[in-house]
Amino acid sequence: MRGWRGWVAATRPADWLLIGLILAVAVAGQLYLAAHAGRGSVAEVGLDRRVVLRLPLNRPGETTVEGRLGPLHLRVADGKIRVVDAPCRHKVCVRMGAKGRAGETIVCVPSHLVIRILGPVAEGGVDAVSR
Repeated sequence: MRGWRGWVAATRPADWLLIGLILAVAVAGQLYLAAHAGRGSVAEVGLDRRVVLRLPLNRPGETTVEGRLGPLHLRVADGKIRVVDAPCRHKVCVRMGAKGRAGETIVCVPSHLVIRILGPVAEGGVDAVSR
């Protein structure tokens, strides 16, 4: 039994059923979390661990923030914020796309920029308890 063909040949119907069940639970969990994720209300823009700007996500517009490497252009539209242009080399923050759910972040490491989406706390309010 070498390679993936040997593994497939050794897999029994019960194994395939278990694999299918695990995948179904994973997909159902993702759908549940996507449906119950809170929409963000404010984007908090931070540079060098300081909050420099708070942008309401219900007010469309564009703004520029001066980062370590130069200006970053931000756009708020449709209840989401995105980095439109950045002076960094790889532009990972631009490719991250628009974010609008509470708890999501956009980060530009070379410019020391962090955008956090703030919103209502989920019901229950407790993630974990330690003693």
